[in-house]
Amino acid sequence: RFIDLAVPTLGKLLLLSLASFLLWSASSHERYLVDSRQRVLGGLSLILIVSLLLTRFGFLTAAALGGFFERTPFNAQESYFFAIPYASVGLMTFLLYGRRLALVMSLVFSLIAGQFVVGGSLAVVVVALSGSLTAIYFQDELNRRPGVTRTGLVVGVANTIATLMMLALEGERLLNLQETALCLGAAFLGGLLVAAVASFLLPVLEWALGLTTDMTLIELSNTNLPLLRRLAFEAPGTFQHSLMVANLAKCGCAEIGANAVLAYTGALYHDIGK
Repeated sequence: RFIDLAVPTLGKLLLLSLASFLLWSASSHERYLVDSRQRVLGGLSLILIVSLLLTRFGFLTAAALGGFFERTPFNAQESYFFAIPYASVGLMTFLLYGRRLALVMSLVFSLIAGQFVVGGSLAVVVVALSGSLTAIYFQDELNRRPGVTRTGLVVGVANTIATLMMLALEGERLLNLQETALCLGAAFLGGLLVAAVASFLLPVLEWALGLTTDMTLIELSNTNLPLLRRLAFEAPGTFQHSLMVANLAKCGCAEIGANAVLAYTGALYHDIGK
């Protein structure tokens, strides 16, 4: 019947409207954004749409895997849902736009991702949200690419705990040891995939959105890069001066809460034109 189709569709439209409102409201409170509010919202929307499409593809892949295997527990497609790297959305948003927008994006994405499963899935929402919050928290002090890998391991543990909790709430499903082991293994794998997905997509998003993350700045501040090495050999006095200015700028920014990584990297190159 029409009513059976219209009511769920209306609910999803309301959910998408709420998501847009939350992202728009969160972007208004950012004090250090370089881009305009409209560009930030456009970037967040792009991340959300791409992530949802990839998540949908993940659900279809999980369903295909469940249909491919005939033996239990490998034929349970719900078990493979936990292997989808949901937390990569929050992690990439954090690296691109900061903690506040990443928290809001994690909540929005988790709620919408749960609706991609037929009938909705509370387990997907809980696992996606817990993994995303864990990624944001642990990446906060590790703004470099090796830190992303370490964060993936921590997210894997968080996913495993959240999955175990959801299986315990279901009761009977937890008693099936084979299916439980498959779900927990898939959840940990999902955490590891977070690091792989974020490392692959982050440079693409930086290019597409015209942004530069702290991880890229740290890579640019490597004094073994050809340009900085040439500066050190051809103008050693200028190179030492640049290092001193960079360290002073870094310390000053750390005291006032500004972006110390940006100041340090910029100071290294500030005399490069000479």
